Amino acid sequence: MGGPLIERILPRTVQGTILLGLLLMLGIDLALEVVTHRRTVREGREEAVQANVELARATAAAFQSFVGDVLHQCRAIALHFSTAVPTEAAIEHLSQMTSEMPAVRYFGYADLEGQVAAAGPAGDPEVLRHLTDAPYFRAIREGAEWVVGDATPGRGPYEASFVIARAARGRQGELIGVVFAMIDPDALVSLLAPRAGGAAVALIDRNGRGVVRAPTLLLSWAQRDWVGRQPETARALRGELVTGTLASPVDGAPRVAALAPISPLGWVAVASRPESEVLAAVRREIATEVGLAGVLAVLGLGLAFLLSRRVTVPLSKLQAGAGQLGSGSLKARVEPRGPSELASLANAFNAMAGRLADRERELSEEVARSGAAAAEAKRQANLLQVVLDNLPEGIFLSDVKGRLLVANPTARQLVGRELSASVSMDEQAVALGMRKPDGTPYRAEELPISRALRGEQVQRQEVVIQQPGGPEVTVMVNCAPFTRDGEIEGAVALFQDISPLKEAERLREEFIHLISHDLRNPLNVVLGHARLLERRALPEREEKSARAIGAAALRMSKMVDDLVESARLEAGKLSLERRPTSLAELVQRHFSALLSEEQRRVRVECEAEAMVLADPDRLERVLSNLLSNALKYSTGEVVVRVRRQGDEVDVTVADRGPGIPPEQQAHLFERYYRGEARHREGLGLGLYISRMLVLAHGGRIWVQSRPGEGSTFGFELPALAPLEPRAPA
Repeated sequence: MGGPLIERILPRTVQGTILLGLLLMLGIDLALEVVTHRRTVREGREEAVQANVELARATAAAFQSFVGDVLHQCRAIALHFSTAVPTEAAIEHLSQMTSEMPAVRYFGYADLEGQVAAAGPAGDPEVLRHLTDAPYFRAIREGAEWVVGDATPGRGPYEASFVIARAARGRQGELIGVVFAMIDPDALVSLLAPRAGGAAVALIDRNGRGVVRAPTLLLSWAQRDWVGRQPETARALRGELVTGTLASPVDGAPRVAALAPISPLGWVAVASRPESEVLAAVRREIATEVGLAGVLAVLGLGLAFLLSRRVTVPLSKLQAGAGQLGSGSLKARVEPRGPSELASLANAFNAMAGRLADRERELSEEVARSGAAAAEAKRQANLLQVVLDNLPEGIFLSDVKGRLLVANPTARQLVGRELSASVSMDEQAVALGMRKPDGTPYRAEELPISRALRGEQVQRQEVVIQQPGGPEVTVMVNCAPFTRDGEIEGAVALFQDISPLKEAERLREEFIHLISHDLRNPLNVVLGHARLLERRALPEREEKSARAIGAAALRMSKMVDDLVESARLEAGKLSLERRPTSLAELVQRHFSALLSEEQRRVRVECEAEAMVLADPDRLERVLSNLLSNALKYSTGEVVVRVRRQGDEVDVTVADRGPGIPPEQQAHLFERYYRGEARHREGLGLGLYISRMLVLAHGGRIWVQSRPGEGSTFGFELPALAPLEPRAPA
């Protein structure tokens, strides 16, 4: 039905077709305009949302800064009350503090029984009479260091307030009272308003009540229940950044808003703008563009109608020329006439006819060049064969059924016999007696080729091959499938002879045995005799010599231990006896073992909950290396810290020594590296062994240092159990 209707409206002529095409183009353009305008609206809303997110976060930062300032003042007041002060002087001090912060109605101080001992000039006697039931007072009594309380109703129907409190402690750190500040939310508007621009910003407490809003609105206590009026507030209070077009909790009007959690406080910062204001400029722009598009569409239709009358004759000429070209006359040409587009079309037709004639000539030349291409392909195949024949690794290529396709000379040399192309690779491997390193024969389905044909990537699999009448060869096999259009067509395997590496491992074991037994025994004898001489009453010169012999033997024994342990670490043969270990207890135990002179230089800061699953003897070795270096290369205080950082535990050793140049820091944990320090004893293995031990525990080790400012060495290990989040006070 649609076809005849279109034919009645626009006859089947060139002119009608052009007009129909133009209408279709206008329809497509209109659709694109609609899509563009929808995207413009969406982008405008997204820009407003992003601006609100930044504003909400800035508001949160400003409020956190304000809380920090108030807590700082509370701390100063707490210090003031840590000594006996007369009530008049205390009130005068609180009044002075209050005058310095306009948003604070008054400061107050209460003892541990909740009795207010002093308050600023604006204190309400009824409110300040006793604080035992106040949530913030109970929270500090239960261990919180500071608390930001939730909003409470004020004296008037449109007033509210909240409290910021901090623990007051005595000289020994004991809790002696609570310093609190009663905050006037309306006075906070001056803090938030300069950041708002044309938007509204607000703060919501943990109970979901609106505490502060800029610009200021008169809100009753019921109207401040935003979590009940705006369900999205509950998501923000759970720590989620909430954005979008939300109903205002004040009047229900749609607003483009962002609710940013203030994580340390459990509050939420809000920034919003009316949706109508956000989209007003976008809608004006869309209306202008739609009007302009309509005018252009009308002009385009009129112009197309006029121009269509000039194209019929040139098109007829083109039709005749196309007929001649279709009949095989490649010499057919058309005279360019009519509008420039049709003239260009005629020129394009003539160029096409010329290219067809040229292509006919080129086809004959292609036949001549195909012979040269075949020769080049053969040369490339020969080059690939040369590469395969000279590779030091063995290459096996099989089809999807496991039958051998290619095996280079190195591969045949490794297996020691010729391989059949008619028998599958896994059957031949079983016949060859391929074994695992422990001597167990491989089953057919365990072989690398079989696994690769099942789609697996086989890497670094050791295989032992018994050559006929020859030695055993240990090879490292890497094998992978190759596919076409997602289907496995075969597999390629690379065999690398690692027999020399196995021999090197055997020699390393002999070296470890030599160092740990044949060299350590005479050292123990020398050390034992040196200690025996030290116990005897000898002349000063002989006693000094005995001590020197003992010290040298100890240094050499430590070098032997370092060499043995580094060799075992590199070989991966150092076993760890892991068990739940408190790093705080380990550090304290090591600190207790220090000489009294060293203890006076070391300060320890530990967290009792820093537990890891580790070998405590190995970790004490790491700690001993770091601490002994800090004591050796500095003369001042050395600080050892153990801290829990999320799911990790950090141990740092900081000194105030000369520091380490940046160009040396990258090499500190390398084997045998000793840098350019003035203490050059040892082999330079201490930090290398420390790094290997930390890596064996699944951790990492690092250094931070600046010349002239000291150095901090530290390592990080996974915590034994995740740290559970604390509920806000």
